[in-house]
Amino acid sequence: MNTLGKLKSNESVAIFGAGPIGLVCMAVARALGAKRIVAVDIVPSRLEFAKAYAATDVYLPPAVEAGEDKIKYTDRNAKTMREQL
Repeated sequence: MNTLGKLKSNESVAIFGAGPIGLVCMAVARALGAKRIVAVDIVPSRLEFAKAYAATDVYLPPAVEAGEDKIKYTDRNAKTMREQL
């Protein structure tokens, strides 16, 4: 059992960043028996690779709308993520 993250088999995990470190985290999560591995990144090609490599799902955050403050963007992004996943 992973004592740092306390990930147990058959749990879900979201990994923010699908670069080299994120990919290693996905591989470890898969090895530990994660049921669902969601990769989150702003680069579509990284998400494509993550999906082929270890992620079960991917999420590309929406762009910030003109005049949208950080709080409103965060709320909208969280809602969108919940709806899509």
